[in-house]
Parts: sequence; structure tokens; C-alpha cells
Amino acid sequence: DRQIAPRWVVGAFALADAATNGGVRFRATAAAGGPGQVASDPASVKWSWTAGGRFGYLLAPNTLVYGLAGYSGVTLRSVSYDLFGITGTGPTPQYYGATFGGGFERYFTDTISARAEYRGTHLQTRDNLVAPGWTNLSAGGTVHTLRGVVSYRIPAL
Repeated sequence: DRQIAPRWVVGAFALADAATNGGVRFRATAAAGGPGQVASDPASVKWSWTAGGRFGYLLAPNTLVYGLAGYSGVTLRSVSYDLFGITGTGPTPQYYGATFGGGFERYFTDTISARAEYRGTHLQTRDNLVAPGWTNLSAGGTVHTLRGVVSYRIPAL
């Protein structure tokens, strides 16, 4: 971050996030005498990254409100499924798209701050997904995130 005027700040950021679904699995069984079951891993993020910038206004010397924009990549875990006896594992898709948002940050010392922010990431639609027993799969969408972050900044040299 750099202060460019008495109350205005610009900055650049990059981050990587790792995630897990904790081994959760979805399962639905037909009523007594029904034809089998449907079971699947829920779609979940394996890891993601974002690179971007932010532009903010200092409400007080230690409190910043800001907007942000960037570009993100998301890798999902492959999904294993059993759909009435058709079993398989789907692809490990990667999605890319624009990220927009905003938030506020409070500096407690020169190196420690806390922030709360909202991010919306618009991921492109992929139409080329294939899995055994399925054709013409497509996926995409928008990811909405509320983040609470405590940061440590390396002091300037």
C-alpha cells in the first residue's frame, strides 16, 4: 500500500487460499424397493488465488475503507459419484474470472491490522466438462465471499 495523497491509498495484493470440505459426502437412498441410490462428493474448492489492486480512503489515520478489483483462479476437487449404479470421477476443473469487492481495514500498529471485506468473483462457464455416463456438462457461476483477516506487514526496509 502507498499513500498517494493526504487521505488516499493505493495498493496491490496477491493471495493463495487452500480449502477442504472435511470429507463430506452426499447420499440419498430410494424408498424401500426403489432403484438404488445417489451418492456424491459435494463440489468444493481445492485451492484458489487472486491478484489485484485496491484503492482506498482513510477515514482516520488508522482506518481505511477501500474498493478492490483483480483476477482469480479456482481449482475444484474432482467429484466421485454413484448415480443409480453409474459410477465415476469427474474432472478437476479450473475456473478463472474477475473479482470485485470492498471493505475496511483498521491498523492497530504499523505492522498489524484487521480487515473485513466482501468479494464477488465472476467465474467463466466451462462447457467442455465430461464424466462417464454424462454428456454436455457445463459449470460456472459467481462466488460471494465475506472475509475477516488479521494481517502482519513486513516493515519497510
